Amino acid sequence: MIHACGVVWEDYAITIPLEAVECMEKLNTFTFYQLGSLINSVGHIPTKDTQLGDLFFVLNRVRSMLSRHIGDKGILPESSKRAAIVLLRVLHDIGIPAEGQDLTKVDFTASVPGYKLTSVAQRARELETVLANDLPGLATYRVLTKGIYSTTDLIEHASNHLDSAVDPNVKKDYDQAGRCLAFELFTACGFHTLRAIEAVARCYRTEVTGDQTPDTGITLGVLINDLRNHHATEDEKSSSSGIGLSAMKISRFRSIH
Repeated sequence: MIHACGVVWEDYAITIPLEAVECMEKLNTFTFYQLGSLINSVGHIPTKDTQLGDLFFVLNRVRSMLSRHIGDKGILPESSKRAAIVLLRVLHDIGIPAEGQDLTKVDFTASVPGYKLTSVAQRARELETVLANDLPGLATYRVLTKGIYSTTDLIEHASNHLDSAVDPNVKKDYDQAGRCLAFELFTACGFHTLRAIEAVARCYRTEVTGDQTPDTGITLGVLINDLRNHHATEDEKSSSSGIGLSAMKISRFRSIH
């Protein structure tokens, strides 16, 4: 954490990877706000001869945040990346170290000529102008809340709703169903929900019958018949028994889908 211009800047990433989601990242909107505020402040720095240490923390913070997002996987559009690279070059020219360089070797007492600070301020304002043009077209979307469910929970870890002892394959499909519900892909949501129920039913069949034969290819129809056959051999023939109720509910679910 550093203090610059009276504001506390946390070391946050602009995008945050989502748990078990490879093709999507969460936008940290507050850090985007921080970046914009920093660029704006750099665009208005004093343009007289100044010691590097007087402006180092603000300028190095801008350098650090921009450096993360000028590569192939950076969130900034290409034109914004080009403007950012130009700003990074003039920052390096006045003594701001590149990413990974040793800060202990920085001469904080070095005098930076006013004309170089003028160049830094100008490049920052140019970047701000380019960002103002580019960012409205950035592919950012807000996922609306579905009922009482947290959007973050649906997208990242819907399976937290399940017992911790549930089979990992069940949790995987349940997580997918949660994401599909969040994005209103209802057919896909139903598909993954059905897969999760099938996986639970297979685990239940194995537990009840004691049959350890791999059952990944067993359909719900075969599974239901196995449960009914096992139920028929019980001393308790009531349909209210656990096995009987389970077979009945799985059968009803199968008939719906």
